[in-house]
Amino acid sequence: MHEKTTCLTSAPVDAQHRWFIIRGRIHFERGALTAAKAEFEQAGRLIDTEEYEFAEPNKRRAVVRHSLGVVARKRDNLEIAVECYEESLALAREIGSQRGEAASLQGLGNVARKRESLKAAAEYYEEALALTQEAGDRQGQAECLNSLGNVLFQRGNLPRAELYYKASLRLCREVGDRQGEARSLNNRGNVARKRDGLETAEEYYDESLALSREIGDRKGEAASLTSLANIAVMRGNLPNARSYYEKSLIIRREMNNRQGKADSLHGLGNIARMSGDLGTAETYHMQSLGLYGKVGDRQGEAKCLNSFGNVLFQRGNLPSAELYYKESLRLCREVGDCQGEAECLINLGNVLFMYGNLIPAERYYVQSLALYRKVGDRRGEAQSLSNLAEIVRECGSPKIAESYVEEAFVILHSNAIIGDMFNIFHKLIDICNQRGAEARAIEWCEQAIEFADRTENEMECEEFKKRQAELVATEG
Repeated sequence: MHEKTTCLTSAPVDAQHRWFIIRGRIHFERGALTAAKAEFEQAGRLIDTEEYEFAEPNKRRAVVRHSLGVVARKRDNLEIAVECYEESLALAREIGSQRGEAASLQGLGNVARKRESLKAAAEYYEEALALTQEAGDRQGQAECLNSLGNVLFQRGNLPRAELYYKASLRLCREVGDRQGEARSLNNRGNVARKRDGLETAEEYYDESLALSREIGDRKGEAASLTSLANIAVMRGNLPNARSYYEKSLIIRREMNNRQGKADSLHGLGNIARMSGDLGTAETYHMQSLGLYGKVGDRQGEAKCLNSFGNVLFQRGNLPSAELYYKESLRLCREVGDCQGEAECLINLGNVLFMYGNLIPAERYYVQSLALYRKVGDRRGEAQSLSNLAEIVRECGSPKIAESYVEEAFVILHSNAIIGDMFNIFHKLIDICNQRGAEARAIEWCEQAIEFADRTENEMECEEFKKRQAELVATEG
């Protein structure tokens, strides 16, 4: 019969166990999930080897089960992830580890959020937050606050999400958690992009990117690059946006991050569509849709279906575009994605407008406007107002139409959303010209020329100069 050797007097075995865990985490960060799983399983087998007797074996088992849960969730094996997290939770409670219990609850919350069960996710995160507060674990508190902010952001509650992200950022800085700090900065940028304007958002994203690169956090770096791509799109700088998306895609491919790859490919598809390359856009969206389906991201699927609708709309295939928009709308409502719902509604309104069904189109625009205001999406709000202006303009009320577009202009200008500004200038000039206010139309041309010159957009500058000359000639 073998005499058991305690871990305390057998340092090599203890070190071997720790090394398996460390190697597993290194593999995980590299995206080598199969290798990470093998290392964690080896650590688990070592604990259960009868030849050795480890101090606090259940504490070590809890770490192993939690680590395997993280890998399973990353591989989208959600049932296995839940099983592992529940086992680690039971072990943590058995040994009285509040930090281990909180980490397991966080894991269960992440699975619930992955399944788009936001209420359940919030409950797990809140329970974990209470435990970290009781244990005085400020880094754990920061993680829980950030997770709760993500739930609120996904629900469209931007003011409360901002409060949680701000509190998380403060705690991360207090404890020196640079990775958590970068994550919170990026999330604050996401809120700012919808509420406070692009300059504020860009500052957060740039700071997050610099931090992620400084600490070698490739996943965080890719997230910040994607965020900066979104800013570039809103400013109308498609080459910069494409460059950011391509850089993020390279990183995510290296890490085998399927969710991230889907996001980058979707962004590249949108850039291709906006550049008029519809074939390439379809290819990117098809790849993205396949990845979202594999990881079970229905919100991502809804986003792709909406984008496919945009490609079909641009091709003039309105019946097919309408079908895609409706399917996307159904999914958005199922998962509680208010912003996605607003985008589908505005697109369905566009289809009906093209059919000449103005009253139903107006209903869709009004609904989208209410939702954009609810979630605090100023760009979407401006788009809805601009589209409502087209309805009342078609109905013979150019003065009311002008007031809608002017309201949209104020929103876009105050938030530095350059990409949409030129369309608004064109609409204002058209409306003023339609109602016989040529002098006012010329004034808008002058503002547009100054704006195009300031933003170094030579093509638009020349276009507005041409329009101004035509109006001056007509007025004379």
